[in-house]
Amino acid sequence: MYGEARERVEIVPDKKSYRTGEVARVLIVTGVPDAYVLVTTEGRDVYTRQVVHAMGPSVTVEIPIRPEHEPNCFIGAVFLHDNQLYSGSKKLKVAPVDRQLTVDVQPQKPQFLPGEAAAYMVTTRNASGKPAPAEV
Repeated sequence: MYGEARERVEIVPDKKSYRTGEVARVLIVTGVPDAYVLVTTEGRDVYTRQVVHAMGPSVTVEIPIRPEHEPNCFIGAVFLHDNQLYSGSKKLKVAPVDRQLTVDVQPQKPQFLPGEAAAYMVTTRNASGKPAPAEV
């Protein structure tokens, strides 16, 4: 590798998006053998941090997805090799399933005339199907 790419850590998640309670399996590609890598999950704060030993050019890390990771978090990886700092970051999408609302919009009548004011009934429900207050 040449230039900036040489100082980057490649982070490859096993899925495009996650839900709370799942485990993300993330491949950390260092490109060098025998590296100790600081792996973090970050958002508004640093949520977790762990040091993993990559005996080969990569290592897989399991990261439990927690509510604070919603709606996304970042996986960071940093290590030092031959006095050179290597780092990388990857955004993980975490669907906020428990916080999603279902919105149902029903017209007051089946058809409106041109220029006529239209009225609709808007109903919002939480993930459990119960009515939920919302500004729409």
